[in-house]
Amino acid sequence: GEWIGSKLSLFDPHPNGAKATVGELTAAQEKDDGGFIRTKVALRQPPIPEYWKTDLLPEALRHPSGHANSHTFLTHEFIDALVTNRRPAVNIHEALALTVPGIVAHQSALKGGEQLKIPQFG
Repeated sequence: GEWIGSKLSLFDPHPNGAKATVGELTAAQEKDDGGFIRTKVALRQPPIPEYWKTDLLPEALRHPSGHANSHTFLTHEFIDALVTNRRPAVNIHEALALTVPGIVAHQSALKGGEQLKIPQFG
């Protein structure tokens, strides 16, 4: 993920090995490679907490998982919603909206890039 702001930007860690990076505007000016004056950006690599190691999760779920260790949190949220009889944070419609386009894209790729309709579920 990338969050780009007018004063500060955050770039998540990348699977290619790049660490999380914060870019923050400074008071200094510099010339870019085209000779244009711009505000200098200070880059730093912030520490990223390993929340999965904390009591935010039950002991049995405290292990690294996929997508930056989000899988165990999603699992815990869903099971807790069932146990406490409440709607989960990610409901069925949101889950389908996030999942179905990827499945259809894969089907499209298997058909040489043929354009396929993405079904809507409510």
